[in-house]
This record gives sequence, structure tokens and C-alpha cells, in this order.
Amino acid sequence: MLPADPESPLEGAIHGWADGLPETGCYPFSFDSPNFDCLADLERPTLRNVQIAAFADQIAAYRNDKEFRDETAELKIASESFIPLGQFAFNSHANPSSTAAFSGHILDQRTLVNTVHNRKFWSLRIRTYGGIMDIVADPEILVGKPVDGGVVHGSFWLSGMLIE
Repeated sequence: MLPADPESPLEGAIHGWADGLPETGCYPFSFDSPNFDCLADLERPTLRNVQIAAFADQIAAYRNDKEFRDETAELKIASESFIPLGQFAFNSHANPSSTAAFSGHILDQRTLVNTVHNRKFWSLRIRTYGGIMDIVADPEILVGKPVDGGVVHGSFWLSGMLIE
């Protein structure tokens, strides 16, 4: 657990491993927690389920695996892949950040409306390497049209909550 700032006890990040503990998990990653102050008594290490919301910085959708491979051939990445970008800044001078680049298969997708600002956004649920995530994306930055069974790829800020 990584507090963001002693002056802001509500803000912080959780550092963990996808699909297990360090000895068994897929990869390390961090996510910001909207209820960080409620986790002070959490025993560590612990194995817990997490609900992740990935907010898109860049995002593209592809109809199927073939289209994804053809359009991203220079990247040489799998259609279910996860790169914990924020972990690469982890050293003695900086905490890891809650950012990642990943690809995944779309399990379901829909457009919703933010009733406060009356703006549409995409809500996607995807399966990627290491787990299932929810994605939120502004239609103006989305390249392509998401379809069930298609592939999505992009860079994201991760926010999550431990599920009891």
C-alpha cells in the first residue's frame, strides 16, 4: 500500500500481483484506490479479488483477432496482454504509478450517458492476461467501434476496489 501524501489520507495506491501472489501471479501492477483510508487495517500480504476500472488515455477497437494482428503487427503483442507501465518507474526515488497498456477481448460493451454532464461514454468489460477489467472511454478518443468478441488495445489509468 502506497499513500499518495500524508496530508491526503483518502488517496493512495495498492501494489499487488495479478492472479496471485508474487510467487504465483502473472505480473506486478498498481491501482489507485478511492477508499484508501479504509484499508489501514488490511493484513499484508493478502490474496483478494479486485474490481478494476481502467480509464482510457488512448484506445482502439478491432472487430476480431485477425484485424488486431494486421493493424498492430509492428507491436508484436498478444490480443490478451498486459504491460504494467507504472512499474517501470519504480525505484528508490519514485513510487509505481497506476498506469498500464493492455489488450483484451471484449466480453460486453455499451454506451452510457453521464447524467451530470449529459455526455456519452463507452463502458466495456474485457478479458486480458491476468483478469477481467472494466474500461471507461470517451467516444472522442476511441478509434474504431467496439463489438462483443472483438479486441481492444490502449493505455489506461487504473482505479480499483478490493471486493470482500
